[in-house]
Amino acid sequence: MKKLPSPRAAAALLALACAAAGAQQAAAPKAAASAAQGPALGKVLQEQLVPVPGGKPGENKREFKPLPEGAYRFENGEYRSGVSGIMLKLPQLRDEKIVSVREAVVLAHGKEVDTSHILFVPDPEGVAADPLGPVSAVVVTRLRQDRPHDRESVLKAWEPRSPEQRKAMEARGIEFARINSGLGEGLERIVPNRVADPNFPYRTHADENAKQLRSVGVTRYLVSQDSALLEFSQVFPCRELAAEACKAAALKASDRFVQGVSSFLLVRGTGAPTPQNKASQPQGK
Repeated sequence: MKKLPSPRAAAALLALACAAAGAQQAAAPKAAASAAQGPALGKVLQEQLVPVPGGKPGENKREFKPLPEGAYRFENGEYRSGVSGIMLKLPQLRDEKIVSVREAVVLAHGKEVDTSHILFVPDPEGVAADPLGPVSAVVVTRLRQDRPHDRESVLKAWEPRSPEQRKAMEARGIEFARINSGLGEGLERIVPNRVADPNFPYRTHADENAKQLRSVGVTRYLVSQDSALLEFSQVFPCRELAAEACKAAALKASDRFVQGVSSFLLVRGTGAPTPQNKASQPQGK
């Protein structure tokens, strides 16, 4: 049964994944990035979920420690994860100057990583995050071969299950659309007033009491060679932008986020990484 790895197990899985990806090199110096390269890199942290002392069953809190050298690289504005196997530019939604990174093994069985994520927050220390963004995340889920894992089956699982459900979600402003990408057809979801709470990006919560549009959540679901689901999620802060301008800017930011991926290797726990196609920018809805 899949479960959250313990802090010790998570650290061991990180080491195994890094070895499998061939990323046993020290991180590059965190020199200030040029304007063309985007934000500079802040702290790079290993994120762990641990039980809250005296809390309810299943109640967890997040703890952080530096990600081991060799688990990542940062060169010329690109961040490479040895755990999730993805290389991409540091995302910039608005005017962030420094972006910190949190990495985590979220689900695993034995020595195999099932789900991992990379969270990007515009905080020099990597701990604080504004619920209204700008916040970005990439979740990599290794698809099980004993379950439907073709692109269409995976994408359908994230869409409304019936016309009635779609209509109810649209009434709340939630939109779904199929898009084209370098990995083939994908799915786009837009959620008004999404918040980056402690459940982000795995559960979708929105500020239902907002009187006006304060943020836009955009997620792009892409499937790589029927082997991995790549979820690119962002919470874009509207601030001074009117509703339509904010939505348009959020979609452009999501385009840049996905387009910023230069390579992806499917990393299995102790096996060799599996080459995958480049995940490139969606070409339209």
